[in-house]
Amino acid sequence: MGQQRYSDAETVLREALRAEEKRPDSWELFVTRASLGASLAAQVKLADAEPELAASCNQLLQRQAQIPWEGRRSLKQSCENLIGLYETWGKTQTAGEWRGKIARNSTLHSK
Repeated sequence: MGQQRYSDAETVLREALRAEEKRPDSWELFVTRASLGASLAAQVKLADAEPELAASCNQLLQRQAQIPWEGRRSLKQSCENLIGLYETWGKTQTAGEWRGKIARNSTLHSK
């Protein structure tokens, strides 16, 4: 039953992504990509999830000054999901690199 929900979420998120792509510099676009990546990871579609999560984390980190405080949780969650994906995939070195990137980013630790 849970797997079907992630599949349903994937469909909805892909539609939302198409709508968000009309605003390519919006931080919300990358939150949507991160949500799609999380849905794909939950379905164990790791190779499909990785580019969505990695791109969203990188882009959200670059745009963090534009993200309101309430949206910063999405940034932190996206990075945590990416780390979890790498750990599940057995890519512990890459997970560690992302942990370091987050540790160096003080914004992710506040509020």
